[in-house]
Amino acid sequence: MRHIAVIAVIAVIAVLLISSCSATAQTVAPVRWTEETRSNVVTNEKAQTFSIAGVSAEGVRVAELVYSCKAGRLDRTGVAFTQMVQEGGVLANLDGKIVHSAWAKAGSPSILYMNANDAGRILRSHSVKIGVASYANGAQISAIFEIPDPAPVIAACGKTKQIK
Repeated sequence: MRHIAVIAVIAVIAVLLISSCSATAQTVAPVRWTEETRSNVVTNEKAQTFSIAGVSAEGVRVAELVYSCKAGRLDRTGVAFTQMVQEGGVLANLDGKIVHSAWAKAGSPSILYMNANDAGRILRSHSVKIGVASYANGAQISAIFEIPDPAPVIAACGKTKQIK
């Protein structure tokens, strides 16, 4: 009889845990682009930027994916890491498809810029994992991005054929 009571208590606790987990999962906000308009004070050119955070497997923010558009075209797209990275080979997993690419640094030792083809492929993916080598010790830095609805980026950069 005592075993039945213990099993009943365990069952109630399990139901409470499952219901609290499902309630928590339902309240998680979807990933959205952070949008910002910047103006160059010298040329008076305006650029729209769209960014999302990338996290490590442990959930720590390690990078930011940024699309920059001017006059309806893609200006620059890059990944800004929280530490210095090596230039060159980038390994990307786009929805399960492995892509090797070479991205370049320009100015900052922690930012890698990509070409328009890679920018378009990433924008059309749902989940992207990017791996690069750390400048300090060569260890791999992995950033996972959940790509939100690309509509705002397409609206701002849509004149670039790879983004359409």
